[in-house]
Amino acid sequence: MLADPTLPQVGHQAVRAWVTQAVDGVRAYLGEFPVEQLFLAIHVRGPRGQALATDPPTLNITIGARTTPTQLRNDWILVHEMVHLAVPSQPRRHRWFEEGLAVYAESIIRLHAGLKTRRHLWRDFYEGMPLGSRAFGEAGLDGASRWGRVYWASTTFMLRVDVAAAMTGRPAWPRIFRAWRQLGWDIRRRVSMAELIEAGDAALATPLLRQHFDRYAKEPGELQARTLLKRLGVMLRNGQLVVDDAAAAAAARQRIEQPLS
Repeated sequence: MLADPTLPQVGHQAVRAWVTQAVDGVRAYLGEFPVEQLFLAIHVRGPRGQALATDPPTLNITIGARTTPTQLRNDWILVHEMVHLAVPSQPRRHRWFEEGLAVYAESIIRLHAGLKTRRHLWRDFYEGMPLGSRAFGEAGLDGASRWGRVYWASTTFMLRVDVAAAMTGRPAWPRIFRAWRQLGWDIRRRVSMAELIEAGDAALATPLLRQHFDRYAKEPGELQARTLLKRLGVMLRNGQLVVDDAAAAAAARQRIEQPLS
């Protein structure tokens, strides 16, 4: 790790603890850290977060000059960029897949690590996911360019896949990440979307990922984020967000929330 010598009042020790916590959380969810070596540069100015497919891979992370330990703890960018390390680089038309998976996995990783409460997680999803609703005339997720589609419709896609698997068994994405890692895939590899899907479905022993991709990426399927969340028990009641453990698909939600052993 290379840290800017002018790091703010938070100090180098707090930054190291923050990085270690992020590494541990990512490792727990993915089975192991995505890459064996990483160049991590912490800056006080520049892009907020950037993952580069160099050899070894590079992460550029910026924290403000007045950042506090509490703000570091609440940061999501470092984990988000670490998840990017696990996904082979895709052409621009599949950018939604990379970003949605990073947003989704980062959220679950931070929940499992105790850095985000259950209420905070589902509030973020409840407020954010509808921003990805398909506008009139928009096609499927492939080739999406609008911010809401790239970041939030894609996150809804990832949740749908996870819920579909967790209805009858374990959540999908930890198994898929492990399968990709066993194949030696990371951000530096050029792997087609078809290969990613095939390996993911092999890990699940069902064509779940292919079915979702065909429905929502290749075709203009409506993801219906709020309907999905309601099935999971996430809804507004008397103006307050509630998480109802008696909902139809609450058991699947609880499996997703449960830290991996």
